[in-house]
Amino acid sequence: MSAFPSWKAVQAKGARLLSSLILVLACATFCSLVSLLILFGPGTAFADSLPPATGFMSASGWHAPGGGCSGACVPTLGSGSLIYTNSGGGPGYTWSEAADVTETLGPGIPAVGTVYATGSASVGGNWINNEAESTAGASTTFFFSVDQIKAPTFAPPVIPVYFEAYGKAQVDGYGGYEVVAGTDADPGVEYSMVSNGGYAVSKYFSETATVDLVPNYEYFVQIGATGWAFADFDISSSDFVVSVDPTFAFDQTAFDAMYGSNAFPLAEYYSLDFSPNVPVSGVPEPCTLLLLGTSLVGLAGFRILK
Repeated sequence: MSAFPSWKAVQAKGARLLSSLILVLACATFCSLVSLLILFGPGTAFADSLPPATGFMSASGWHAPGGGCSGACVPTLGSGSLIYTNSGGGPGYTWSEAADVTETLGPGIPAVGTVYATGSASVGGNWINNEAESTAGASTTFFFSVDQIKAPTFAPPVIPVYFEAYGKAQVDGYGGYEVVAGTDADPGVEYSMVSNGGYAVSKYFSETATVDLVPNYEYFVQIGATGWAFADFDISSSDFVVSVDPTFAFDQTAFDAMYGSNAFPLAEYYSLDFSPNVPVSGVPEPCTLLLLGTSLVGLAGFRILK
């Protein structure tokens, strides 16, 4: 048995994977982050009131024979969980597929704004054209600002804020992923990792940056994670796990270094405020995790299988 899919399987697989990902791409792609950056630049306007956070989820499957799925294949706006499962077969063969995605826009563990998606595909029997695949992904857009609680003795023009993004992707068998996190607070703060297809992949990024925010300006964060898994006669089972999780906090150390004797405890005079539908409880002291939410990137790259 060959370790690689047949050319016939690759051709059919590529066409189906592209069509299945159009659902995700049509709703949100990382290009939306780029376009917002070009349109608005860092900080869109003074933030009297922040827009609500928005979310998007998609879970789907495909198999041969039979084609696409139903139900969860329709993209869903909002937060929560979306689950898709399907299985079947015929004389001498079986197939199964499952996809599960969870998106949070409120406080919890690990935190606000987390995207977590899993999926699996498997086939059995002796029919050489037996195939199955699953795709799951989510993205969210979250708005935030640095607002004054009370007047300090010195009014700093910018407030340094610590931004950290953690992304993870793991594929067992054959599959791919796209994981992205970015903010318009600094056009250079965009982290991503993409795989159009590969065997037994395990990747992650853990990136940090300090961004200087103008008080009372509106900023956004966008995150997204999409994964897919494929199984056929040569690859009997595959699965994936993808996730992305951003956090924010005042960078008191950078603030002290920036303003010297004019510096003061940031948390006593300023707060990090978020979209109204993203409640934040237990606001931490400065330099502890004050996790804000996130933002969209409807992620699903074209999966060009080799």
